[in-house]
Amino acid sequence: MENSSHRYQLRNLGLPVIRDLNQFSEEIRLSESLIRKYIGFGDYYYFTYEIPKKSGGARLIAQPCRHLKAIQSWILRNILDKLHSSDASKGFEIGTSIYDNAYPHIGSNVILALDIDNFFPSIPGNKIYGVFHSLGYPKNISSALTSLCTYKGFLP
Repeated sequence: MENSSHRYQLRNLGLPVIRDLNQFSEEIRLSESLIRKYIGFGDYYYFTYEIPKKSGGARLIAQPCRHLKAIQSWILRNILDKLHSSDASKGFEIGTSIYDNAYPHIGSNVILALDIDNFFPSIPGNKIYGVFHSLGYPKNISSALTSLCTYKGFLP
């Protein structure tokens, strides 16, 4: 049975309330069997290749097939883009610029710029699951969304 407080939490955040895969299927307008295929065997639906890094070495690119990418885009637009990070965080926030990031640091003695090595692959599926579950999605949907957004258990 769905926890009604989770339903209200999702609605208060402006997020779609999804109780099961059938409802998710209706939301994204793809068959439930297709969604189940990507949940269970998603890793097989990525095209992987490497591109050279400026600093040397290679970066692995895991590109999802067209349908899986459409599902991920729906999750991005309808769930993740509706969330907000800390006021101190500017990266990946829609409508922010390099200026917005630099402005609070005007007059600082030191500015540190970082490029975290293998950032996306360093985020495991359990962290992704934690995000969806903390928003109020039930375990089965949090698990499904995690499977749809990860490649070999990590963020691609």
